[in-house]
Amino acid sequence: LAWCYRDSNQPQKAIESFNKAEEVEPGFGYAYSNLGDLYQRLKQPENAVAAYQKALEIRPDNYDVYGFRYPSYMELNNFVQAKADIEEYSKHRKLSSLDVYNLGVCYYFMKDFTSAKREYVKAIDLDNNNSWAHLESGIMSLFFCDINEASKEI
Repeated sequence: LAWCYRDSNQPQKAIESFNKAEEVEPGFGYAYSNLGDLYQRLKQPENAVAAYQKALEIRPDNYDVYGFRYPSYMELNNFVQAKADIEEYSKHRKLSSLDVYNLGVCYYFMKDFTSAKREYVKAIDLDNNNSWAHLESGIMSLFFCDINEASKEI
């Protein structure tokens, strides 16, 4: 029922329904995972992180939650925790080009520009159509004063 409310743009009823699911079946971590997704869609990253954390407390082996949670940490400018989530997620799932690109973004904001550049290149290797990775990789090349490399990427 919660998904129906979510998909019919009734977020408050969806939240109530996800919370009710946990009351009816304690330990149903997927309710919290879906609640985190809903909060993320509603641009409430603090609530999303809290819901995802609760999902992991109930089901620590639900590694997908790390992949769901890291964008909320990025919205909160907590790039250290976002990076940790991406790295934990990568131990159990294959990262997409977007995930790898976001890892590069985390490194960038952590001022580790060499690692940021490395991750942008990896993201391009996974999907040559990732225009953001090309752009950021080119910017990093300019940062490192490699004009020839930057001209290929931007």
